[in-house]
Amino acid sequence: MHKHILIVDDEPEICLLLSRIIESNGLAVNSVHSMSEAKQELNDNHPDVVFLDVNLPDGMGLDLIPIIKKNTPDAKIVVISAFDAQEDREKAMNRGARKFLGKPFTKTEVLDTLNELMVTK
Repeated sequence: MHKHILIVDDEPEICLLLSRIIESNGLAVNSVHSMSEAKQELNDNHPDVVFLDVNLPDGMGLDLIPIIKKNTPDAKIVVISAFDAQEDREKAMNRGARKFLGKPFTKTEVLDTLNELMVTK
């Protein structure tokens, strides 16, 4: 079964960095840069894992968590944020996120997260 990862982040550099790390592990990746693009992507595809930024140009990424859970109940959500606030962590986990990574994160943290979520080979 081929695993699919969705990255939702408005920073192209973060999407590129995450994509390279994930693709080097043999996984398929799509990146989008806004909530509206994410909603369209979620309608078209059902990712196994979503890396979701908290602050997006058209809203709060945390508000996407219920939509992701409705469209793809088995998707595992990893919230990523440069603002590593305890309140955001709690809100993310209460809404159904599995993990919270503060930016900047390392390649090891990303790969460990994927392994923990049992997505890698």
